[in-house]
This record gives sequence, C-alpha cells and structure tokens, in this order.
Amino acid sequence: MSHYFSRIALTPEGVDYKIRMMSHHSYDLHKEMWNLFPGEPDADRSFLYSIMDDGKTVLMVSEREPVFNNYWNVESKSYDPVISEGDSFRFRICANPTVANSVNGKHQRHDVVMNLKRKLREEGVELSQNEIVQRAVTEWMVRKAGLNGFSVDENSLLIHSYEKNETFKQQNGKKIIFSTATIEGSLTVKDKDKFRKALFCGIGSAKGFGCGMLMIRRI
Repeated sequence: MSHYFSRIALTPEGVDYKIRMMSHHSYDLHKEMWNLFPGEPDADRSFLYSIMDDGKTVLMVSEREPVFNNYWNVESKSYDPVISEGDSFRFRICANPTVANSVNGKHQRHDVVMNLKRKLREEGVELSQNEIVQRAVTEWMVRKAGLNGFSVDENSLLIHSYEKNETFKQQNGKKIIFSTATIEGSLTVKDKDKFRKALFCGIGSAKGFGCGMLMIRRI
C-alpha cells in the first residue's frame, strides 16, 4: 500500500503565528500537523513527521494526503519505495530512545541514557555523558534495527542532538517530558516487508511529537 511523502513549510502568516504563540508558550507543532487532516476528528493518527529548519519545515509520511492551510504550504507525492533484501541506504532518524523496565510488577518506559547511567552508577563505572549517550543510543538503534528488518553499520553511526523536551497535554495541562536523539548512519535491508512497515509506521515512541520517521537515501 502506497503512502504520501510531503514537504510542509510555514507560510509568512504561519511564521508570524508561530512567533506569537511561542511568546505565550502555547505553540504546539503536533497539533498543527493534525490540522492538516481535517474532516475526520476521530481518526487514529496515520502519519509520521520529522521537524527540520527549527520547525519552519516538516517532512511527513502519511496514509492520507495532507492539505494546506493559511499557516502551512504542502507539497506531496506518492511514496511507495521499491525495497529488496540486501539494499543499502544512508538513514537519518529523530528518535525517542526508551527501554521498558518492570517496576513493582508494571512495565514502564525509561530513557535509555538515564537507564544506562543508573546501571553504571550502581556498578561503580564512570563514563562521560557523551560516552553514555553514544553507548545507550547505539545499543537501542541496533536492537530496533533487528526488530524492523534491517541491520546498521555501527561504525557509521553518528549520534547527536540528544536533549530533553517538554510539552503539555491539551486536556489537563499535564507536563510531558521526553528525550530525543538524532541518529545517522548506514543500513542494510534484511527483511523487506518489515523494513517497509518501519518506513510507513516509524520506529520507537513519541511519534506524535515528531519522532520515529526513518528517512533513507539509497547508496
């Protein structure tokens, strides 16, 4: 099943709106992306997006074609990549790398960097923050690759822009905190069906906040 790949850019009016909303700490990009799919308010989210140019441009993969509005210009094309086992690609992903741990009998998601930092502290091992980020995110990426039909060349991985992010639930104002890391490198397809699903459905958590979209370029 084909999808749409879209390049979405702020209009001049959208830039002004963004500046005004940011001054009130209420501009929320993921709500703006929902607004590009009017007419089905009860539909499940069927799109992934990745934020570029400090939020001025968004790349999106979606089941339905997004529509432009006063704030966003939309350029879309059919997205149905031909994938075979053994294909190699350069990739980039903004990910929310987490791990599920059992706490009091319940599974809870934890940031992989903080999780590794805690384990190393308990073991009395000292590593720099950068070393912890590189190790934790690399292990996460290798594990996710195996689950999604591809392998990564660990020597090619570039991990940067690890940071904490905050937003708020619209319904009750509850704070949401999640981490993101940008990962770039080379991959090889092992299972074309799983890999295509990863392209369409994303990898990891926080997809509603611009995480999980795997962007590829054939080598």
